Amino acid sequence: ENATSLEAPVHEVTVSEFYINKYEVTQLLWESIMGDTPNDESDMQWEEEYGKGDKYPAYRISFKEVETFIGKLNEYTGLNFDLPTEAQWEFAARGGVLTNYALYAGGDNLVEVAWVNCDKSNEVGMKSPNALGLYDMSGNVWEMCQDWYYDYTETSVTDPVGEEYNEGYKVFRGGSWKTNAQQARVTTRYRQGIHYRDYETGFRLIIK
Repeated sequence: ENATSLEAPVHEVTVSEFYINKYEVTQLLWESIMGDTPNDESDMQWEEEYGKGDKYPAYRISFKEVETFIGKLNEYTGLNFDLPTEAQWEFAARGGVLTNYALYAGGDNLVEVAWVNCDKSNEVGMKSPNALGLYDMSGNVWEMCQDWYYDYTETSVTDPVGEEYNEGYKVFRGGSWKTNAQQARVTTRYRQGIHYRDYETGFRLIIK
């Protein structure tokens, strides 16, 4: 009943096994792999005003910069990290098969599980986790997905991923520190271009 047109129609989705990070990618992890902050321009650095520190989520990063980060992380670890698809993200946010449907990642009590309507981002892992032990999947920063934005259909699908370029829009999920309860729901979808950066958007990784 709270859904927007971007979330409809309701359809059945099956996802194969995957692992997902417990936390959003932090500023410490980003700097450890990349050697510096995302951008040289002073107006694009991480700032105290929006949350700055080792345990804060990395933000103000474009899709292309995330691609570079993932490439370096995979080379360094010898593993196969990637952005989650929308389906993987939502399955994880809902708590997989361990929980009944809840509005937010971790339950229906937004204050317990999400940073929203705040002055800035917050350190990861400070709110209650969901049934899978995952933190901040509602609120803190919008989380970038692998998918190009696409419209849902009523057809049942397995491991879907939006592969159509669709004017360069990537899907983001989960809401942010600046958004409201409506946008922190586990089904909320948001779209932005591949060069988009702001203080509300970050990402989490999966491993296959």
